[in-house]
This record gives sequence, C-alpha cells and structure tokens, in this order.
Amino acid sequence: MSNKEDRILNILEGIDLQLRSAKCYNHSIFSGSLGLILYYYCSSRYTNNERKQILASDLLKAVFDDLNEGSKMLMGSQLSTGAAGFAFVVNFLQKNKFIDFLSSSNKCNFLL
Repeated sequence: MSNKEDRILNILEGIDLQLRSAKCYNHSIFSGSLGLILYYYCSSRYTNNERKQILASDLLKAVFDDLNEGSKMLMGSQLSTGAAGFAFVVNFLQKNKFIDFLSSSNKCNFLL
C-alpha cells in the first residue's frame, strides 16, 4: 500500500470512530441517515469492508420503512433535508451498483 492510501485509510478510521457515537434524528443528507448511507456504501467499497456495507443497507432499509409508515423524518422537498435528497441518494446508489431495484420480483434487492 502506498503512503497516500495509508493516509486515506487512517482518515476513514478517524471518521468511523466519530460516527460510532453519532445519532440520527432525521434522514437528511447533511446531518442524518442519508449522509451516513452514502458514506458507508462508498467507504465500504474503498476499504472492501463488508460491515460498512451492511450498516449502509440496514440504514437504507430503515429509511424505506419510515417512509412506508408515513414518517416525517424527511423535511420538504429540499436536496439537503427532503425528498430531493432521498431521490438523489437512491439514484446515486443505483447508478453505482450499490443497490438494485431492477429485479424480476419487483422488490428492492440490496447487492451484498
């Protein structure tokens, strides 16, 4: 591993330590679970860490469950805190093959 890769991995480990104690009070990108979903999926791919991928999948499932139950955890239509941010994240995850909505059973299948 190069020195640059070692520095990146050390930074990601520091971020992971901070996030372990984080609480999500909404589903926003900037301060909520959608941001954590993006981080954990991207970080899992870079570090080849299946645990992070599972965390991201569990968080995404919780967001879908909340939406199906009529939760108010998304606020309005804004990118940062609302439905536009949710749509952005789901689109990003689909395009980057973290999730797969195109299945024969018409259910959301998470790629693990």
